[in-house]
Amino acid sequence: MSDTSQGFLSRWQARREAVAAEQAAEDVELTSAAEPSSPDSADTVAAEASAETAIDAQQPAVDGAEEAELAAEPLPDPENIEVGGSFARFMSNDVDPLTRTAALRALWKQPQYNHIDGLIEYALDYSNQPKLSVDASMELAKKVFRHVVESATEEVEAEASALAATTEDNLPEVADEVSQNGQAQGDEPQGPVV
Repeated sequence: MSDTSQGFLSRWQARREAVAAEQAAEDVELTSAAEPSSPDSADTVAAEASAETAIDAQQPAVDGAEEAELAAEPLPDPENIEVGGSFARFMSNDVDPLTRTAALRALWKQPQYNHIDGLIEYALDYSNQPKLSVDASMELAKKVFRHVVESATEEVEAEASALAATTEDNLPEVADEVSQNGQAQGDEPQGPVV
């Protein structure tokens, strides 16, 4: 990210200097046109303006050469960087991908990054679980559904007690004294039924 912003800023600075040089050249042309002078002086002014723009054009090339020299410096062995050392030079765009990978591996081997967290549920393989035995399944089902069974048992007991209370014999005890097939006292037998 810093390489990109420096590149942008240096291009912006070069563009700003080029615009300033163009304005200076226009000012020189206006002043030379306003003053009567010899044709030789106009040529010298134009030569000076072109020299300034050439110097400005060479400046970014010098900056680019300095950056190339910095990038061309040999990188240290990633394994020999001390704990907490900087790996920033290895993350540049102009570093070989294999060197960058080696540096990242060395970075992750350092103790501050090589700490295994106790919450490693993502490290377990849940796709290949062993099957539960019948006893373990029954115990699990009892534990999970015990509240359901308890409430169902309470409901059944409540219904049974309510049913028992309503099914008690509501007839008076006198009715038990009369047999079902016999005649009641005071009843006359009727004639034959045709």
